[in-house]
Amino acid sequence: MEFDFARPPPEAPVEEEHHIELGGGAAAAAAAVNGMALWMRWRLDEEGRSIIDTGPREEAKVGELVEWDVHSKQGVHLFGQGRSTRSGRTAAAAAAVRAEVRFDPAEADLTFRFELR
Repeated sequence: MEFDFARPPPEAPVEEEHHIELGGGAAAAAAAVNGMALWMRWRLDEEGRSIIDTGPREEAKVGELVEWDVHSKQGVHLFGQGRSTRSGRTAAAAAAVRAEVRFDPAEADLTFRFELR
């Protein structure tokens, strides 16, 4: 979800849905998905030269340790015991994640919902 802070906030809630493929191969088969990491990327100019990113310091790879900036905040959604509560699919059997994002400007609330597919 993107916001342009040079413009007024939207008056009505904004919703998006994303489908995230989990990939394949031996590394993906050996590593079960147990959660989703969330972070912010702030682009401070039109050209994209000034960016503040609270995400991983380098590209994340399945089965490898992720290096984070310890001075930034990230969010995590855990699926809990390897199972999505809505679909009943186990993490090891999931091929994708469906993510719903909703921003309510009246409450200044950002809501996320995830489902293993």
